[in-house]
This record gives sequence, C-alpha cells and structure tokens, in this order.
Amino acid sequence: MEQPLRIRPIAHGDLSDLTSLYRHLYPRYHIFAAALARDAFKQALDEPGITILAGFHDNQLVSACTLIVVPNATAMGKPAALIENVVTHSDHRRRGYAGRVVGCAVKLAWRVGCVKVLVLGGFNDPAVLALCAGAGFEQTRYGFELRQGDQPAPAETRRLRRA
Repeated sequence: MEQPLRIRPIAHGDLSDLTSLYRHLYPRYHIFAAALARDAFKQALDEPGITILAGFHDNQLVSACTLIVVPNATAMGKPAALIENVVTHSDHRRRGYAGRVVGCAVKLAWRVGCVKVLVLGGFNDPAVLALCAGAGFEQTRYGFELRQGDQPAPAETRRLRRA
C-alpha cells in the first residue's frame, strides 16, 4: 500500500532536500552557492509570516510551496497571503501532491485570519491553471512582474545622465 503524503512545515535540516527539489521548479536556472542558499533559507525560516510547507512521500520531499502572510492596512487590518514557489519533483507529478500542499497552505492562511490568498504566475501553463482551479482559486486578474535589470532607468537617472 502506497504511503500517503505527509505535509509539515520545512525544518532547518531540510535545506539540502529543498534545494534539490527547487531544481524541478526552475531546471534552467542555476541554484546559487550553498552558503547563500543556507543564509536565504535560514532567513525565510526565521521570518514571521513565512512558512515553507513540504509534502513527503516515503520520507522523500516531493512537493513544497511557500506561504507568505503580509500585514495589511486595508480590509480591517486582516492580512493577505501569497503562495509562491509551488513545486513537485518531476518523478512525482500528476498525483495531486502540489494540490494537497497548496490546500494546506490555504487552510493555514484562513487559520491566521487572511482576507485573501493570491497565487501569481503560470497563467499560460495548463498544469498551473488546473492546480489553481482544483484548489478553489478563481482567475480574476493578471499579475505584473518586474525583475531587477529588466526595467528602464528612472526618469531622474536619465536626466542626470544628460546633464
């Protein structure tokens, strides 16, 4: 009988497994140096409002997502949540693992009083659309992304260069 997916918050000892799993999220991207990964991981774990939820099958980390709870000065002060870095190991896809991990993140967001939960990205990927729909999300708006180095220089900087 196949073992069920066990979901829990990630722990400090899970860094190596999580780094390996992230290679399935961004296979073309270079995973940064171990020391930097360790520092970023520790910072995320120590940050109030950030929870990395992990799904384990047969004691192997097979799926994860990051839940970020953000204080909110609107909506009567109720926080909002963002789900980021949803990933399932490529050998374990199409088994519903990501949906269960995301579902657990949503329950946690409701438990801490969030007014909404957002998932941004992947709007052209049928698997992402199916995952979000299966978790109860409704596609209502598109997000916008700006990455460092992609944006034009601010107007003030352009003026300084002309002077």
